[in-house]
Amino acid sequence: MCAPQLRPAVSLQSGGGAVILGRIMNYRSDLVPPGERTSTYEGALRSYISSFASQVEVDVAARMPENFSARLEKLSLGRLPGAIHASNAPHTVHAGPTHGPHTGLDLYYLRRGRLSLTADNGRVDLIAGDMALLTTNGPFEAHSDDFEMLALGLPHSVQRESKPDRKGSICRKIGGQSGLGSCLGGLLSAIATGHAELTAGEGGILQSAILDVLAYLSAGMEEEPGPSPRHRAKLREVKALALSALSNPDLSPERLAREAAISVRTLHRLFHMSGTTFGGWLREARLRRCWRDLTDSDNRAPAVAAVAFGWGFRDLRTFNRAFLALYGLTPTEARRHSRNTSRS
Repeated sequence: MCAPQLRPAVSLQSGGGAVILGRIMNYRSDLVPPGERTSTYEGALRSYISSFASQVEVDVAARMPENFSARLEKLSLGRLPGAIHASNAPHTVHAGPTHGPHTGLDLYYLRRGRLSLTADNGRVDLIAGDMALLTTNGPFEAHSDDFEMLALGLPHSVQRESKPDRKGSICRKIGGQSGLGSCLGGLLSAIATGHAELTAGEGGILQSAILDVLAYLSAGMEEEPGPSPRHRAKLREVKALALSALSNPDLSPERLAREAAISVRTLHRLFHMSGTTFGGWLREARLRRCWRDLTDSDNRAPAVAAVAFGWGFRDLRTFNRAFLALYGLTPTEARRHSRNTSRS
């Protein structure tokens, strides 16, 4: 999600300060009236991403619009374009391949919250302190919740200087809890805080340091075999079968593997190569259906338990705990908030 320019999506004045005006690259929701924050943020983020990627979709699920906050701040580090991106609401971004001179890799450093990135060649789930490298030559999807991150673009032109033989696709996590990854995370966190004070020369020195560390940390990444086109096609088939049977509480790896004409071991391997597990993927898919039903203003009849059991959950306590972990709200709070929003 990195680009050196942001096309203006809105032009607002609030409290004497411009939110996005002309080619100013920053967005701050606290400069927008509360009732307009979610929509203007969606517009700003959509415009920002569409300046370097195609087919952009942004969906923000603001729990309490009056308390919603978000920030999008452009920066550059040497020849690396980037941005600081923060929001206290869950949202999803779908985007096509990067175009123009910005194709290459994106480096994400998560300072707070949770972030999931999915590309054709895998998925990574990040917690605070983690980093990820993601190729920009294909579509990607991002799910985030109450997060702050620093994103840096690594264009091919810069990469060739650092590592001429870099090839292949990457969707890899770099843990930031120990060792060199922790040191890199500390550096990126400091850049996010103090980038405005850096001179161009200092930015160039930090660019070189980051590229050197990444070259070392990712030395073996591209040798790891990712899912082949045949494996990706089979995984899509398996997921389609599972999605058609989400409401069946008896859906199991054994049953799904039998319907897909593969072994249970192959089923688990397909999900593992995509960066997740079958159980984790199935639970999240069911939770997303439950969220949809619970927050649908036209669907007020079913009780929370009916929604949970209707999407294959066997135990209400397990459902409540998983729902809270994913969305930061209990199912009852999600339904109540949706009703209050529809009345306002």
